[in-house]
Amino acid sequence: MKKIVITIAIIFIGSSLYAQKIFVDGMPISVVNGGTNTVISTIESQNFDGIKLSNDGTKIFAYKELWKEILIIDVETNNIIDTITFTNNIYDFVPGETGFLYYSENPTTTIYKLDLSTMLIVNSVVIPQDGAALLRRRPGTSEIWTTADNDIFYFTLSDMTLNSVNSTIPSNGSTGTLEFNNDGSLLFFSSRVFGEPTDLLKMDVASETIIGTLNIPIDFGNEKYFLASDDNSTFYVNYWGVWPEEPSKIMIGDIGTMTITSTIDLSYKPFDMFEHPDGNELWVVYHYDAKIGILDRTNNLTTIENIEVGTNPKNIVFSDATLGTTDFNELIANLIVYPNPARDQILIETNSQFKRVLIIDVMGRIVKIVTPSNNIIDVSDLNKGVYILKIQTSQGAISTMFIKE
Repeated sequence: MKKIVITIAIIFIGSSLYAQKIFVDGMPISVVNGGTNTVISTIESQNFDGIKLSNDGTKIFAYKELWKEILIIDVETNNIIDTITFTNNIYDFVPGETGFLYYSENPTTTIYKLDLSTMLIVNSVVIPQDGAALLRRRPGTSEIWTTADNDIFYFTLSDMTLNSVNSTIPSNGSTGTLEFNNDGSLLFFSSRVFGEPTDLLKMDVASETIIGTLNIPIDFGNEKYFLASDDNSTFYVNYWGVWPEEPSKIMIGDIGTMTITSTIDLSYKPFDMFEHPDGNELWVVYHYDAKIGILDRTNNLTTIENIEVGTNPKNIVFSDATLGTTDFNELIANLIVYPNPARDQILIETNSQFKRVLIIDVMGRIVKIVTPSNNIIDVSDLNKGVYILKIQTSQGAISTMFIKE
């Protein structure tokens, strides 16, 4: 009886974790069930060029460039609750403190602070360069950082006092990508000249000192090519390749040494990359192919599956909203996995059709992906030990534990 209670608890936790709502911009916005990795609904049939989650996790800000509008969408209901209309196109935007939005227009050298309760601009700051570009909120602080030409600036949310980064930044090109690690202690950005190789720089934020450089022998015109993992150990660089001979790829690098450690080839051109909150998956946006690729971070970025979404996807938001527990309670009640412990095979009985089974070891690594034609899973090739069985069904994902003898 004790073993049964423990197993049910693990199943419930797994169900809740993988039931989150995931939003993908494009035309239209696709709402993805994080349990089944399928599109369950869409929002508007227009093209969206940017999507951000509010700091409290209750709203989505979705930008429509052609209409010069940002829609405010309720995460729970998918309903549009307000619209912000701008005079010029938005280059970038970022939620600030609750109730405020910061944005830069194109073309302009000004960053504005918008009060969402009145839809009035309440503050602004002028960037003394050739136009503010990317806006990034530094994790764990009240600072927003921005790039302009080959300079980096930042300001605080309270008074928007502008500060210039004192570190010596190469002046032979423009500053591209601007990304922090998860605790905001490191900043990654690039220096490039059109058509020339790109320098990827690592800065210690506290001292504003460049402490690492990686020269990549290609020109990255797209500022969305870099991602630092939340575990502060790995970074990823996506590369389209030289058509038609060279395939698109993702380079995997070591943050500590700023070196490329391995490279994988892709079937589609990667536009941007997002780390799943559980840390085990890398979600890659294939903009030109209307797909989201789910890659296994624990297994050299092996593709788990590709999700079909709306056209022209660019960004992904992993929300904290779940899709409810009623269906999952029913899934739990009707799930039987036996024998447990198992030596050669596991049988799965459920009243929902399951499309995929992931077997995960105690370190969180996906060791096996099975697309079964029946309810029998071969585990004879696994080492002895404890594993998590993540079962993706037509209604959601369920996770339970089993022991391999």
